Amino acid sequence: MANMKEKIKSVSIDLFFQKGYFATSISEIARGSGIQKASIYYHYSSKEELLFNILESTMDDLTAYLKNSISGIRNVEEQMRVAVHSHVGFHLDRQKENFIANSELRGLTSEHYQTIVKKRDEYEHIFQNIIKKGSEKNVFAKSDVQ
Repeated sequence: MANMKEKIKSVSIDLFFQKGYFATSISEIARGSGIQKASIYYHYSSKEELLFNILESTMDDLTAYLKNSISGIRNVEEQMRVAVHSHVGFHLDRQKENFIANSELRGLTSEHYQTIVKKRDEYEHIFQNIIKKGSEKNVFAKSDVQ
């Protein structure tokens, strides 16, 4: 059953990317997944939960990818270089999910929206810490990292 959940998610990513979240129906997702409309609800309680799942996993993957990329790097300048490379690389590899994450936040409930914003803030905090460390070591110009 986990494979079907991933299939539904993959089809939804393609449809949300092509048509947008609001223009995509559960019927289209079911048709693209090769299942009945009611079967979607076995895996996801709503279309909004599906969107949230896509955005949450994208943010979690992005943050984990960044943390993994810079772990063990002590030189702050190299850390920033690798962090930027990681950021760009992830966005190139996962263009559809990142487009959806940047354009479909308004489809989330307030609670889910706040969860995604918190995850985004956590991601940005990693860059802010690198900049702060670099500024303290006079590697980067002094700046307000907020």
